Amino acid sequence: MDSNALEIVQEFLDVYDGENSYRMVDVELLLLRQSKEELLEFLDKLVASYSKLLKKSIRYDKTDWRINDIVAKRFRLKMAANTLRNAIATQRRQSETSNPHFSPACGKMQKPLEGASS
Repeated sequence: MDSNALEIVQEFLDVYDGENSYRMVDVELLLLRQSKEELLEFLDKLVASYSKLLKKSIRYDKTDWRINDIVAKRFRLKMAANTLRNAIATQRRQSETSNPHFSPACGKMQKPLEGASS
């Protein structure tokens, strides 16, 4: 995967408030133990969790100042997940089209012909 894509994902998850900074998720650290697909699944679960919290908070008190924070964090997680999802899809497309046995018409690997050199 393109390291530039991972940098963009991390940038969405780095928060600076003028005085302090923190990482919502440390992408590099997680990728040491998880695959990109597992990281994407984790980010999607966090987005779902924040969505649930947002719905609950809005039902309880629409004027609560914490709603702004929840929306901002959910947005950052969603953008990071989408960026990672697109990078994974791009990487798959590139690896599939570089394979001489891949057929873009059906999206599957084709069995090489008997006696044909590859």
